[in-house]
Amino acid sequence: MKKFFKGFVATILVSLCGVWTLAAYAATTEVTLDEVRGVYSTASAVEALNDGVFAVKSGEAVLGYAVTTAPFSDSIFGYNGPVASVVCFDPSWRIVKVVPSENVETPRFFESVVNGGLFDAWNGLSPAEAAKKEVDAVSGATYSSEAAIKSVKKRMAELDRLGYGDNGTCSVVWIGVAVLLLCAVCGFLYVKRKK
Repeated sequence: MKKFFKGFVATILVSLCGVWTLAAYAATTEVTLDEVRGVYSTASAVEALNDGVFAVKSGEAVLGYAVTTAPFSDSIFGYNGPVASVVCFDPSWRIVKVVPSENVETPRFFESVVNGGLFDAWNGLSPAEAAKKEVDAVSGATYSSEAAIKSVKKRMAELDRLGYGDNGTCSVVWIGVAVLLLCAVCGFLYVKRKK
């Protein structure tokens, strides 16, 4: 019985570490209602799902989904620093709009990136299509626009890798369930072997 208890405690500890890791991950990729309200005018809530994906809702109806490129692209720098964006999708995982987040780029140069239509280049695309799309940098703001392009493409490639856009659903939860089951089986076998 004592050996079973040790295996059970080990399984619980491993599970808690996984939950804490997922909670920390979700906290660094938060999307706020203010960030998406310009895209979804009737939005009343933003609900965290998995993989840094947020459902944008009006009451109980899902208007679409949103993700941020940070922290996935925090290592990609423009002229002065990272150029993060919030990518908004419709319910079928087609990009509705890419909204640039606050950044430390030189305002007049970054304004030319926004006014040059760079952030509209991915509208209507799935994550897989957006990850592969060749987008030209805006002349005169090359560093800022290249950072924005690389950031969006990197995040879209990650969503594609996780299966978003294929059928609209994918979750790290299934991986978590598999890990928990594996831990439980290992704990059981460990206890059984010691007998």
